[in-house]
Amino acid sequence: MRITSAETAKGKDMVRIYIDGEYAFSIPQEDYIRNHLYEEMELTAPQLEEIKRSVLVHSARQKAVVYLTIKDRSEKELIDKLVEAGFDVAVAQAATE
Repeated sequence: MRITSAETAKGKDMVRIYIDGEYAFSIPQEDYIRNHLYEEMELTAPQLEEIKRSVLVHSARQKAVVYLTIKDRSEKELIDKLVEAGFDVAVAQAATE
């Protein structure tokens, strides 16, 4: 699997990652840089799963804490806010669990 494109989402601190030409996930720019990801980089399936599981869920949890500090929200509201911030639905759901 190869990262074929990495696009910065407008107005957000997220990078959209495309693997083998298809959208795979979004990741915070900070984590994109910290994990030394770049276009044309080869990833193994375990590396990809580790990025999705640890980095993305951790970042989404941090964002969720901020949202909950501001206002009490239902699980659905929290998931919606995380998706609105650029996280995938699966990541947002994992973060709220």
